[in-house]
This record gives sequence, structure tokens and C-alpha cells, in this order.
Amino acid sequence: MSATKAQTVLIIAPRFFDTVYGEKRAMMSAYTTATSLSTHMRVVVVTAGPLPRYEQVSERLTVYRLWDWFLPDPINYGIVPGIFSSLLYILRKEQPDAILINKHMFFTSLAAPFLRLMGKRVIIQTDTFPGINWFPRNPIVKFVMQCYAWTIGMIVLKSAHSVILLHEGLVPIAQWLRLPYQVIHNGVDVQRFASALPAEDIPKTAHDIHICYVGRLESIKGYDDLLAVAQTLAPKFPSIKFFFVGSTTGKEAIVSAYQSDQIIFTGHRSDIPSVLKRMDIFVLPSYSEGLPNALMEAMAVGCAPVASNVGGVKILLQKGIGLTFQPGDRDALAAHLQTLINSAGIRKEKGQRGKQQIEMNFDLEQEIQKLGRVLLDDYVQT
Repeated sequence: MSATKAQTVLIIAPRFFDTVYGEKRAMMSAYTTATSLSTHMRVVVVTAGPLPRYEQVSERLTVYRLWDWFLPDPINYGIVPGIFSSLLYILRKEQPDAILINKHMFFTSLAAPFLRLMGKRVIIQTDTFPGINWFPRNPIVKFVMQCYAWTIGMIVLKSAHSVILLHEGLVPIAQWLRLPYQVIHNGVDVQRFASALPAEDIPKTAHDIHICYVGRLESIKGYDDLLAVAQTLAPKFPSIKFFFVGSTTGKEAIVSAYQSDQIIFTGHRSDIPSVLKRMDIFVLPSYSEGLPNALMEAMAVGCAPVASNVGGVKILLQKGIGLTFQPGDRDALAAHLQTLINSAGIRKEKGQRGKQQIEMNFDLEQEIQKLGRVLLDDYVQT
């Protein structure tokens, strides 16, 4: 990929990985896109988050963090009052050649119509259409989101010169809304996950079966369903252990209520590839999803995948690659887990098929090459 046509890309994202909140305030699609693109061109990220306000992450990756008023679960929405004035300063200073807005429906996506009025070319990257095919569990928040989606959210989408869809399941909606679109997956660094060594602090015998969830302990993720199933299955199968990997800040009461020899909360881990190398089964019980990075990463190391049949999961686990269930169906989740616990052969077959799916269709470098070409081409056309 040549960087001579577009030297700098500006990425506007609602969240970005930071050292204070870790994955609790992470937007992994934005983080993956930014870090991967920075190997080919200069990347400037404008996002919300704590200090430092300005961070030179690497020679080609700069992050500006703006103060936000964050409304926690079940809302999970940050209001960034300084986004517009800050963008004027950053645009003048950084002189970006291409502008990519990661996710719409967040406050930071309001920059799209603002930039369009300035005559800038705007590309939106999204893995879901909140309020249209992605819904929270709280009915009040769901109603507000739907109203937002068909008013302000539609203005944001229509402001884009192009919308990059992270999976094929969004194509019918994009066509229905008459959006100019392209499908470019958010991928996994296959080589990094393949070469990771198993985590030394997670012991495992030949008879142990490790079941894993990676993500935030938020209502939309359905972690409570997995906890309920874990409590039911653990006494029946002494050889199984459930690992909940992710920040437990603010969730201490849950940890206290459920932690046991067979249900383990690891807290935030920075070595996810190594942790996953110790796992046999990965569970994603979300009520709504985009293209879930956690599931793709688990598949990349060969974990047998079990997930609710929502969003991009339908694409990742199509044709029986994994086991799926309807969101909230704890009986079906328990049945799938028992099937995998009782059969090493099925675990291996599902794990191998999932790994092949990622290697063939969701390799990060291949997808970043596609994204880079779109950004470069769009820049040339302006």
C-alpha cells in the first residue's frame, strides 16, 4: 500500500483503548483500525477519554482525547461537548488527507454533518445500525435509541460520502436506506494469535475443560446468562472452569457473589492471545452485536465458539461453524455447552472450522489493505 497519495488519516472514534480504563472504555474496532493503518500511513485519532489529552503512541499514531460526560450501563454513551471546537484546531494542525468516523450513533459521529458542511469528505465505518438492528435490553433506552436512529442518526449517515460495513449482514439495511457502501471486515492479526504462548498463570491439566468469556460486564453482553448457566453446570462437571476475562471495576458485588473454584474472574488482561490459548470453548451471549472482535480472536486460536445468533455472529458462524442460540435462551446455551463438554471431537471440529474461517476471510492485514485503498482512492477523488 502506497502512502504517497494520502499521508494522514483522521479517525474520529467514541472510545479508544487507554491505560486508565482499559477495555472498559475500549472500542476495539477503532483501536485495531488505527494501529493497523499506522503501519502504512500516519494516523491521528480524536476520541473521548481521560488523561493524557495528547499522546504520541508511536511515530505514526497520535491520539487526542477529549473530556466527556459518560453515561454508564445501560446507556453507555459519552457526551463530548468540545468535539467541534477541538476538530477545528486539529484539522488546521494535522491537515488530514482522509477522514474516517468509526461508528455512528455515538456523540462523536455528529462530526459527520459538521465536516460535510465544511466541504470535507467523510467516510463512516460501522458494524451495526443501532436502533435499527442493534438494541439494548433496557426498554426505555431502546425507545430513545430508535427515535435517535431515525432522526439524528439518519442525518449522520446521509452526511457520509461512503459507509464501510464491517460485515455482509448489514448490506440489506444499507441498500434499504440507499447508502453508498462497501464491505470491509474488521479482522484479526492471525499471526500474532497463532504465535502466542499459553498463559503460564492459568494452569490446566489434560482433563480440564476451560470455558471463556472475554468482554465488559455490561447488560447488553448477556454475561449474566452465562453466569447462571455456569452455576448450573459447574456442580455436574468437576473438570470444567468458567473464566470471565475483563475489567471488574464497579462490578465487585458480582465477583463476590459468583467467584468460586470453577467460576473465575480474571480482571483486565493485556495478554488475551495467551489467555485464549488456555481455553477450549468460547461463549459470547450478547443480546446485540456488531462484528465481535472477542469472538473472532477466540476463533483465531481454535476455541470452539458458542454465541447468540445476532449481528455479525450470523456471518462468522454461518454453515454450522459454531453453535448458536437465541439471546437470553439459557437452556439452549446450557445444552450447547454440555454437547461440547461431552465430546472432545466436536470441540476440535468446531475449533478448527472457526480458525479456518478467520484465516480465510478475516485476516487483519488483508482487510487493512482494502481499507487503505478506499481511503487513498477517496482522497484522490476529492
